[in-house]
Amino acid sequence: MSYFQKNLAVDSIKKGTKILLAGANGLIGSNMPEKLNYPAELGFRYQGKNVTYTELASILNKQQGRKTQDLMVFIHGLMVDDSCWYGINFNMPGAFENNFGISTVNIYYNTGRHVWQNGRDLALALENLYGNLQDPNLKLHMVGFSMGGLVTHSTLSYAYENNFNFINQVDKVFLIATPHRGAPLEQIAQGMRLLLNELPEYLPFKFVGKGLKKIFQNIKINDRSYLSPVGDTSDFFIRELPSFYIRLPGYIVDFRSEGILDLRYGYISEEESRQDQEEGGVKSCKKPIPALPWIRYYALTGSIFNLSAEDPSTLSNDGMVTSASAANIGPDDNFYFVENHRYKRLPGLSHFVLPYSAKVYEVLSRWFEE
Repeated sequence: MSYFQKNLAVDSIKKGTKILLAGANGLIGSNMPEKLNYPAELGFRYQGKNVTYTELASILNKQQGRKTQDLMVFIHGLMVDDSCWYGINFNMPGAFENNFGISTVNIYYNTGRHVWQNGRDLALALENLYGNLQDPNLKLHMVGFSMGGLVTHSTLSYAYENNFNFINQVDKVFLIATPHRGAPLEQIAQGMRLLLNELPEYLPFKFVGKGLKKIFQNIKINDRSYLSPVGDTSDFFIRELPSFYIRLPGYIVDFRSEGILDLRYGYISEEESRQDQEEGGVKSCKKPIPALPWIRYYALTGSIFNLSAEDPSTLSNDGMVTSASAANIGPDDNFYFVENHRYKRLPGLSHFVLPYSAKVYEVLSRWFEE
């Protein structure tokens, strides 16, 4: 094997390991050993290399005088890293750079953390970046995929509440398959957990075990309950042991990450997450997502079925997110994607191909030129 082949093999193994770690962290979050947290903290990746905000600012400062003085940041989704934007034959950031002459940078973050934690960190990172730019009026665009769209909302909300300067430079926000109203799979998982936790209390074997235990306790020999251990054993095998195995899938489901829990109803703030935890996740604690008036928001999603109707529906989904959730259909809608003609559904595209789909790029590029 040549030196080049060895390096290529090593790079492939490293990339594969990072993708696996990103998936594991996104799945079980804080249950992961600390030394396996990936990435350890949110950061910028420019042309495949990790850069600090000062290094990125230096690169952008040197590019002053370009025809188009815009910056576009890409925020990936759950259980992946920023490699999700790169397909075999097409990559989204490269297409925007090549066709529009703008600068692009990828955000990488640990998707197992709460959405609001990553939103806060991204807002701080962008504020630090803009504080080091020679041109603080550099126009900023954001592209968020799935959970990345919620992180985008959280970033903008946190920046607005804290009067960050960069927020005034945000122009367009593209939200790809973002579960504004929550993700059905997580809602199903939560329902299953609650059901499995309570189910044993309503099954007949509960009463059989308790009954046998009581009977053996009441059988006395010389005024002593010698058969109580038999009752305890019977109760264990008839009631406690089956209850454990019924609840076991619920215990396993409980290992899902904080990030996944936030996807249930599309939480973007610490207040929502904390209230949901306090109330046991039995109902939505979702609050309206603020839409900043100078920002142009766009929503795009796919569909695993080639449905002819364009209108968003709870029946139309890309395998993970319904088109109704992606379009934020429901009470307190502050975005009016459909009414403003800033919503698009692409039939035949499943959730995980959207970030590197040329068809998605075609729609985003038309919106970008508006």
